[in-house]
Amino acid sequence: MVKKEKVQNMTRLAIFEKKHRKEIETVKGTYQSDYVSGYMMKNWFRITLAFGLGFCLWALYNLDEIAASLNELDLVQFGLQILGVYLAVMGVYLALTWVIYMLRYQRMKKIREEYQKMMQPLVREYQKTEKRRTRQ
Repeated sequence: MVKKEKVQNMTRLAIFEKKHRKEIETVKGTYQSDYVSGYMMKNWFRITLAFGLGFCLWALYNLDEIAASLNELDLVQFGLQILGVYLAVMGVYLALTWVIYMLRYQRMKKIREEYQKMMQPLVREYQKTEKRRTRQ
């Protein structure tokens, strides 16, 4: 016999699962540190690539000034300045990445917990049904 409450719970659960499948699966299969560090590594690569491209464009734009002052340019000091700017940009961007993806993981974790709470009445109903079957 089909119970109306059981069907309603299953329907609600299916709709919720369809809407939040990606979040549920991500939290289920990934640790928080792995999730965040994966995105930090991707963004580290992107920052390095963007910084290198930006530096090349800046150097091409200022090529005549660089060529004119090449004899007087302290390359070590210049390299340290570029490295300092790179590290500052990298630090800010990676800190933002860490905060954003920690918050996203926490939000996905709450969605997963809500999904598990929605599953509990259905699990209890199936357990009751299973107990009745084993008695008979």
